[in-house]
Amino acid sequence: MRSGCGATTRADLPPGVPSGPFGPRLRAILAMFAGSYRLAKRPIQQLVSDLFGLDVSLGMISKLERRAAEVLEPVIGEVAAAIVAAPSAYIDETSWTEANAKAWLWVGQTDELTLFTIADNRGADVARSIPGTDKAKVAISDRFPSYDWIEQHQYCWSHLRRDFQAMIDRQDEGSAVGSDLLGASNRLFPCGTSTGTGRWPGARSWATPGRSAGASGRHLTGVHPAPARRRRRPAGACWRARSTCGPSSKCGTSSR
Repeated sequence: MRSGCGATTRADLPPGVPSGPFGPRLRAILAMFAGSYRLAKRPIQQLVSDLFGLDVSLGMISKLERRAAEVLEPVIGEVAAAIVAAPSAYIDETSWTEANAKAWLWVGQTDELTLFTIADNRGADVARSIPGTDKAKVAISDRFPSYDWIEQHQYCWSHLRRDFQAMIDRQDEGSAVGSDLLGASNRLFPCGTSTGTGRWPGARSWATPGRSAGASGRHLTGVHPAPARRRRRPAGACWRARSTCGPSSKCGTSSR
């Protein structure tokens, strides 16, 4: 406000209103373009101009990205802590490029939360930091060696089913085994439909340890002999999630 004497008086901004010419919604959109859609600065600049008629410099885009990261840091910490505290979690990793160098993109996921982490390796130290090291926790993953430390290890059934189908497709003496195993998994998941109690009563009885009938008893016990440090019954890592809701035994969403 400019008074009669020529002085200009400016009121303080209300709490939560950011300073500068750009509001929280535009900042969130810029962060989404850079993070979720992985757009470079110039495409972001062009999109903002085309969609909103705004002229934003490349330097300002970088500055707003840094501010968004700072604002989200406490939330990311809360998500990471919640995944560690959850009774079960998915974990996966894939190759990534960060600053023109090879890196690894890790994901930790529950039914409600997803956390992405960029690391310079795919070792067990990173794997431990995402779901935590509680021995009672069920962790769902593929069979990469970085996950061998997991006590309650649930093998990802999406990966297992692809392996069973590959056995069938090879058209050799292992095809019948693959067919049996794929059929067994087809029978397992319908009987494991959630009952609203968070448990799989049908799956628990179908996969009872020591059951002699069915493909699980005939084939899973001796799957791919492993070194001594990994010597355990592979079948045991197929049923860890039988006491939780059905979707938690598949990690397809994490893989995607």
